[in-house]
Amino acid sequence: MTYSDQAIQRFWMLQAVYGVNLRKTEVFINSLFALMGAALTSPDYCRVSKRAKKLQVDIPKLNGVVGHLMLDATGLKVYGEGE
Repeated sequence: MTYSDQAIQRFWMLQAVYGVNLRKTEVFINSLFALMGAALTSPDYCRVSKRAKKLQVDIPKLNGVVGHLMLDATGLKVYGEGE
């Protein structure tokens, strides 16, 4: 299966937000898909690791308190101090 660059970037964002390793992130994403009843699967952690070498993934550093962290189909959005 082929995954888009955005899918790989979202994987890395979730990994950074929750501070867990790649295997746990893969399981987490697959659990979310199962709870939603979606017939989707997460890219495996080996594929994500290999693809990340080719991608420019920039995760902004947050300065301040995060009020809410939202994730939807358009991406990651942080609401709070200094939006």
